[in-house]
Amino acid sequence: MQKKGRTIYQTARLYTDFTQESASERLNISCKSIGAYERGETIPPDEIVIAMVELYHTPWLPYMHLKLNNAVAKKYLPDIQLRDLSSSILDLQVEMDNTNKVQLGMATIGRDNIVDKHEETEWEKYMANLKSLGGALFSVVFSPIQKEKSPVLVHRRFEY
Repeated sequence: MQKKGRTIYQTARLYTDFTQESASERLNISCKSIGAYERGETIPPDEIVIAMVELYHTPWLPYMHLKLNNAVAKKYLPDIQLRDLSSSILDLQVEMDNTNKVQLGMATIGRDNIVDKHEETEWEKYMANLKSLGGALFSVVFSPIQKEKSPVLVHRRFEY
């Protein structure tokens, strides 16, 4: 999920235009530590990630931190796309529509609390659909919002 050497920690800092020096002062850690996190040499401890979230105003950072660094989260949390609010909402609408289309099939299989061998393949498709829906939902929750409308809307893409 990294792009051109950027880590989520560097992306978060650059999104808010902090330098490593100014961020290190506010986070009360060394520039060397920030550099190591941003190069992927070390993983920041949870308390530093919490401080980064609060300093950088990046609510998506703890989710991505867990998704990239925790075996359970890697395996079970849905992937998310970090994009602008309108794109995230459109993706959520598409995923909700897809879920509505398969809802009867899910109910038919699940109403007896048993997924038979001949139902497993179809059930796995439904579960993949729900996981995509969860990812789209988190994408909306973590999308940056503008506090007021501006004459020129700047779309910032998260790249890491």
